[in-house]
Amino acid sequence: PRRTAILAEVASRVALGGSLQSTLDDLCRSVVDATGAVSAAVAMTDEETGLQRMVGTCNLPEGYPEALNSILETGTLMLAQPAFEGRRAALVREMRRKVLDAPAYAPLHTFMRQVEWDSILAVPMIYRGQPMGVLLGYYLPGRSLSADEIGLCMAIADQAAVAVENARLVKQVQGKAALEERQRLARELHDSVSQALYSIALNAAAAGQSLQ
Repeated sequence: PRRTAILAEVASRVALGGSLQSTLDDLCRSVVDATGAVSAAVAMTDEETGLQRMVGTCNLPEGYPEALNSILETGTLMLAQPAFEGRRAALVREMRRKVLDAPAYAPLHTFMRQVEWDSILAVPMIYRGQPMGVLLGYYLPGRSLSADEIGLCMAIADQAAVAVENARLVKQVQGKAALEERQRLARELHDSVSQALYSIALNAAAAGQSLQ
């Protein structure tokens, strides 16, 4: 019953729409509340650049998402990459050691000496067979996850994928509407210029006749 209630709340939040950032933040909060994660986040793959980027978050240290995004902007892949590529949930343990041992992750080293979590559950976000990103749950060292908790994270990841796709479609529709509006304005401008030129021609002809 609790799981059903959580999923109903998550689905309702996605259906309400709003900004993608706030929706994903809320879904991350659901992961923390429902599974005992210390923190949670959503990372997406940018359609245009192909680079990964952290978007929604809950309970991550201030500055952490920006530091991680600065790393990802260089083309460096996330340590939870199997969830992106293999389309399967992946539990990565000893994250602090792995990050501190990776020179490319230097911007995160200060944070890793402060955080309590040491394991990350990365769950792929899939929409109609298309990978949209990953949902990340951050857990304390030695924390074991039940099949029910992993299943709940997977269900929330599915909803996150729907939210991302909805935002993409809205942006696409808005882009199309903007294009149509520009085309309409261009036609109006063309018509007004044509009318102005026609008026000038008539006035010039009339002026010529007057001079004659």
